[in-house]
Amino acid sequence: MSEAFVVERDFLFKDSIFEITSISVEHDEDINGSNLEGDFIISGDYRLHEISINKEDFSFKLPFTHEIRSNVNLDTVNLEITDFTYELNNNDELHVHIEYIVSGEQSLIEFADEKDLDEFLNKTDAEVVDLTEDEPRFASKRNVSIVTTRFTFINRIT
Repeated sequence: MSEAFVVERDFLFKDSIFEITSISVEHDEDINGSNLEGDFIISGDYRLHEISINKEDFSFKLPFTHEIRSNVNLDTVNLEITDFTYELNNNDELHVHIEYIVSGEQSLIEFADEKDLDEFLNKTDAEVVDLTEDEPRFASKRNVSIVTTRFTFINRIT
């Protein structure tokens, strides 16, 4: 399983600032039941005035929650930030853009009977291949040797 997400958020500073002098994004997450829950922590420092040598610290939290499918091994779930950009708007608003991937190893899917397989195939973008012949071909649901799935999700959270 690998799902890509994008989150954008605006944060207000308590004062008007001149420039951000450093910024970073980190994440803290935990598995709670079948959910991946946590926070992105955007922190750094800034200068209030152009001629100021003093810097002020800032830190903002951006919470997230993602439901993990039941066929994913929870011990293998991982979150990776793939892109982080920011803008300072109107000298008091920080706009952040974070792209990240939640991944984990999928367990084998077992079907108790043909009805369960039919239901899975109707709900999932699945490719059914018959590997009992020399040249693999698309198989009917009754002639299934292997079911492979390809999932790509892009969710936009605002």
